[in-house]
Amino acid sequence: MAVRKHWLFLSTAILGVSLAACSAGDGEQGEAGETMHTASGEGGEGGEGGEGGEGGEGGEGGAAQAGLSEGGARVYVYGQMRGHLVVAKALYDAGDAIAGSPHFMHPVVEVMAGNPDQFDAATTAQLTEAIEALALAGEDGSHADEVQAQYDTVIGQIDAALGSATLADHAEGFAALIAQARHEYGEGVVNGAIEDVIEYQDAWGFIAATRASFDAHRAEYDAADADAADTLDTALADLQALRGAAMEDPPAEISAVRAATTRVQLALAPFQG
Repeated sequence: MAVRKHWLFLSTAILGVSLAACSAGDGEQGEAGETMHTASGEGGEGGEGGEGGEGGEGGEGGAAQAGLSEGGARVYVYGQMRGHLVVAKALYDAGDAIAGSPHFMHPVVEVMAGNPDQFDAATTAQLTEAIEALALAGEDGSHADEVQAQYDTVIGQIDAALGSATLADHAEGFAALIAQARHEYGEGVVNGAIEDVIEYQDAWGFIAATRASFDAHRAEYDAADADAADTLDTALADLQALRGAAMEDPPAEISAVRAATTRVQLALAPFQG
């Protein structure tokens, strides 16, 4: 796979991204503007097709999804979609529409195509139409208002699809998504350098989606176990602190990311049952 030379470093502003993957009755929504630093160079990566989606085993993250409950699997799959969209929108907002363009379509060509059991025909048609419209609007940097409106439409559809998810579903699904982020990071960073920037971007998108879900549902986590919620908050902050804030910063060592993602998974465990 060709490596696109668009180097993405999500700034600390992405901590404010609000993931509205809500449990029944919450109805939370909205997303703060993510900021990043990019540099563009040569390259011609046209997405990550050709292998049945990332992971090559029935869609992105087949291994991470194995063994999940029905509700946890649903949160995991829609969390992947949200993570891809966070990355795409952040790149677009940073003025790098070329780099963001393939990420806009990843929810369709990777996640939905690889997990058909999670989407009925009506949902597939609705999401595909909305995401394709978003990707078309985001092909260049001249349609910011249209991109924002269409982005909000897609996010609203994702929120609605997870309206019945419980806190346990969220904790289980996002623990799996953190495992997938660890895998993506290992694919993206080789010998201390970014080898596959798309995988690297996906990793931080999945991590940002997890953080935002926790923030959106913090009251529920606190009600279940306030001390455990504080531990999870700290673990997520420590993980996101590994992200470089400037283009010239080297990526964090994979060993540090493995350790930090494992701590997040352990911190999610008390809420899973």
